[in-house]
Amino acid sequence: MWVGTASDGLLRLSANGDVRRLTTEDGFVNDIVESLLEDRDGRIWAGFRNAGGLCLLDGEAGVVKKCYSEKDGLPSSWITDLLQTSDGKFWLATVKGLCLWQGEGGASVCKTYTEKNDLCDSALALAEDRDGNLWTGSR
Repeated sequence: MWVGTASDGLLRLSANGDVRRLTTEDGFVNDIVESLLEDRDGRIWAGFRNAGGLCLLDGEAGVVKKCYSEKDGLPSSWITDLLQTSDGKFWLATVKGLCLWQGEGGASVCKTYTEKNDLCDSALALAEDRDGNLWTGSR
């Protein structure tokens, strides 16, 4: 089990009762975990507050594999929510728009949607309904 905290990083609770804490010492920009997701491939993603960005973890080893920020193409390094939809797409809600994850193959890891696409100023929450529609929550 993974547990994000508001100031103490990310906790990994193992089946045998061991607890491991991942923090800035392990590669995070800060220790304020805003969102967590295990994707269909079993990868663990952590979204951070206050310019912390998005980090990919090795779930088995419990280590940080890579972190992404605005320099990689995120609309903001403040990630408020993560969602993988039924069609396999990976979405990130940020305080400066919505990101459709593109991966590392192109110029940017995100295809970004903002006010220019008729969204509100920031995306704070994500959900998918039973018809496959993506919903965003904002202020």
